[in-house]
Order: sequence, then C-alpha cells, then structure tokens
Amino acid sequence: MWTSSSKCPIARVLNHLGLEAEDGWALKPYATPAGTLHVPGLRVSFSTRPWEPEGKRLGWIVETLQRFDFREGKHAPTMTWFIGSIEAKGKPAPFETCDLHSPTLVYVPQADPGAMTVKVRGTRTWYLDVPVAFENPKPGDSWKGHGFTITLRWPKIEVQSDRPLPDRLLKDCLQEWDVSCFLPDGRRGGIYDSMGVGGGGGGGGRYGGRFGEKVVYAWCGCQNQPTKSEPKPVPLIDRFEVITGPHPRPLTAYRSIQLEFRALESEDFDVVLK
Repeated sequence: MWTSSSKCPIARVLNHLGLEAEDGWALKPYATPAGTLHVPGLRVSFSTRPWEPEGKRLGWIVETLQRFDFREGKHAPTMTWFIGSIEAKGKPAPFETCDLHSPTLVYVPQADPGAMTVKVRGTRTWYLDVPVAFENPKPGDSWKGHGFTITLRWPKIEVQSDRPLPDRLLKDCLQEWDVSCFLPDGRRGGIYDSMGVGGGGGGGGRYGGRFGEKVVYAWCGCQNQPTKSEPKPVPLIDRFEVITGPHPRPLTAYRSIQLEFRALESEDFDVVLK
C-alpha cells in the first residue's frame, strides 16, 4: 500500500504527470491554482497582496514562488530567475525590487493597478546521471558527451566543459566518491585509490532602531528601505580535476575505471503568469 505523501516516489511521479492521489487509490488531475504555470520539472506561481502601512494603501506586493516536482538531495534541480516585466490594465507597470527579498517579492507602487500579469524569465538546471567506464584504461583515454570531455591524465581525471559554468555546479558533476577503480580480478582498488577535487580555469536579519526610535519597515520587510547591495559575481570555470592520491597505483594496474558522472543540463524559460 502506497501513500500520497510527497515523500513517496510514486506520488512524485504522479505529480510530474499532472496527477495526484486522493485517500486510498483514487487519482485525479493535479490541482493547479490560479496564477500557476508548469515548466517541465517545476511550477511557478504568483499572488498579490496590498501594502497598507498605517492603514493607507500605497501599492501592491507581488510574491512569486517556485515548486519543484523533484527536489531531493544535494544534486536536486535548481532555478535562477527574475521578474522580467509586470503589466497592469494592459500597460507596463513600474515595480521596485529588494536585493535581499527579490525576486520572490517585488512592489508595484500603484494603489489600484487592477489585474496584473507577471512575466518570469529564468534558467532551470538539473543533473543527468551518465555512467562512464574506461576499460583497460591508459593515459590520455577520453570520453565525450553532453557538452563535457573527461580525460584520464593519471594520476588526475580532468573534466572539461564546452561552456563556462558556476564552479560549485561544475565540481558537483564528479567527486571523489564517484570514482571506482577495479583490479584485473574484479576487486576494487585499495586505500591508495582515494580521491580529492582540485579547481580549475545572503541574507541578513532584521534589526530594530536605537532604543526609543520608531522603526519603519519597507514593503519587503527591510528596515527603512529595501536593501541595495553590489551583486557578487559568480565564479565561472570550464574545467576541474579529480586528483588521485596520495600514492595511486599505475593506471595500467586497473582493468576498469568507472565514474558516476552527472552531466549538468540547463534550459532557459520565459513564462507569463496571470
């Protein structure tokens, strides 16, 4: 007997297919709330609420949320996104952002904008499991696919990407525990086959004012005004190495080198929420 809990694998598969389970075995179409769109692998939705400091309506807060169909473990899918535009009464509407709370929250400084349409643009990223095996390996052997090239530069394994990627995401494609070395008799290599990884190529709390001062919060919840900060560039690399050590066997001592490689896939999306 399976459960409709979101932690149940079959329930997650049903959600991905646009279905959900009621009590017991009954199935029904997945209920998509108003203002929600499905992008393969995730759902994006938005809602609005008035901002009324001291009872006076000054504008509307637009909240955009994301929900992944599958999001488990370290290598779960990710999404980067931003609000491209907002329309109110058929015309472009100005909106304000906060470097701490946006793009989840943005502010439309209109007391009566009417029905709004939100355009969300972004990129979804996920890992695709791609087992790679080098049989009777020798130095310089390479494998290529999914925009990556893996080369045995013993005692290192080099991963090269066709395009620069955020270093954290690229290095998760292959790590030391993803490498298995097999001897001619089928046994795994010994303790000298341990690996390491070598590189290549915020939020904040809210604080009140000084004792006795009146604390004023902006529409996003920041004190006095929305947070503004200089964006930090994301380090990009196109290669890294998994380093064998400290005293690896010669490459020719192995019958097979097997890798649990994860190819990083990405896709841009552009959706309109009404």
